[in-house]
Amino acid sequence: MRPQISPQPSARGLTGRGYASASIIILILVYLKIHLSITGFGVPYFYAFVVSLYVAVMSVGISAIFSACYAFFLYLVAQYFFSSFHIFHPGKADIQYILYWMTNLVTIFSLCVSLKRSDVGRLDMWIRVLLYALIVIAFLEVYGGVKPFIDSVRKLYTSTSSFYDAADRDVRQYGRIRPTAFASEPSSLGNFFGALWLLYVFWRGASISRWVESGAMMIVAVFLFRTPTLFAYLVVAALLLVYSNRQVRGIAMPLAALLVCLVAVLPYAAYSARYDLENKSMREFVSTGSFFIRNITPINTFFDMIEERPLFGFGGGYLDAAQAGNIGEIYSRFRGFYTYDRISSMPSSTFITNSFWEFFIVNGFVGSLILGWLYRRMFLRFGVKNFMLLAMLSMALWTSHAGLILTFTWVPVVVLVVILSRMDDPSATAGRQ
Repeated sequence: MRPQISPQPSARGLTGRGYASASIIILILVYLKIHLSITGFGVPYFYAFVVSLYVAVMSVGISAIFSACYAFFLYLVAQYFFSSFHIFHPGKADIQYILYWMTNLVTIFSLCVSLKRSDVGRLDMWIRVLLYALIVIAFLEVYGGVKPFIDSVRKLYTSTSSFYDAADRDVRQYGRIRPTAFASEPSSLGNFFGALWLLYVFWRGASISRWVESGAMMIVAVFLFRTPTLFAYLVVAALLLVYSNRQVRGIAMPLAALLVCLVAVLPYAAYSARYDLENKSMREFVSTGSFFIRNITPINTFFDMIEERPLFGFGGGYLDAAQAGNIGEIYSRFRGFYTYDRISSMPSSTFITNSFWEFFIVNGFVGSLILGWLYRRMFLRFGVKNFMLLAMLSMALWTSHAGLILTFTWVPVVVLVVILSRMDDPSATAGRQ
């Protein structure tokens, strides 16, 4: 096995405080989703990637980056030839998929290095500031009338395709607007806050005072954000608390597996068993389509993958497969809301919003095992000893994320890598105060 990445700052790299500042900068750039747009092309999270590449080169060097990434590149190229819809005619979308995955991988790797080597006190301070800042911005957006300003600012650095325009629906369903706090949508705010919240709770050890403060933060966030994604982070926090106790940590893994089953399969099973559009409450629950594309179309596409490409999945063509396999079903079951014109104009990217199922749809059964082994190999270098627990907790949180090639989807994974590695190495918690 390759040697672990040292948690201590090296002579050639940044200081502990420098790593803390770099970590926060990368996290903010990922949260804001600032991309590089070029006519006919683009690189998502480009500026986060640039900062990450600089940090990685300064801290571990080009050779370490290459050793961490080359196997992934070889897998992606091989997987493309096994699964691509255009096997002998690679198109721009196929090349983009491999490019995005590799830039995403470098950012993930660098963020893990940066967080692991951060000064404990400085990073703790910055995380706390960010959490309170998100709460204040959300409060002003909901009750202070600053939403038009926030929307105007976001339009300066985002494309129209990622601009949140469902405020009217939120008012109907939740009684008021939901904040975005400069994110692409309320669920993104919830996911980012939840990941930072986990890091804040466990970064210096979960003391009673920290649990009280963190609990108050979460209560306020749940009230303000009105996004169900936050509840998953509460459950994950409880499981991490179980794992942190060496006397009972053995039950953490089966509980995590149960959590994955509940959040990934239960909605689909309940929907299939109780499907009845004449039921008013049921129809209201799924009428916007958000429930359908998060819980139904991903599993439908997973079944299509089993029938058509079970070994290496649909690859970069998974969104086209999801659109082709679900467009008729959406129209037949939700006629009235999903009109023919609406369905015809829906981009393929809106048919799946669930990274858990996306992982298997894209890679198939054999590909998922290979890719999982590659990530296990990489995260072991950061001190993660229980990779299966990391995988289970990450997949549970992935059910509310969309897009494996999006760095934002991997933020909770990186946070869990850091938390679990510190739990398995008690000396790390005491160091770099």
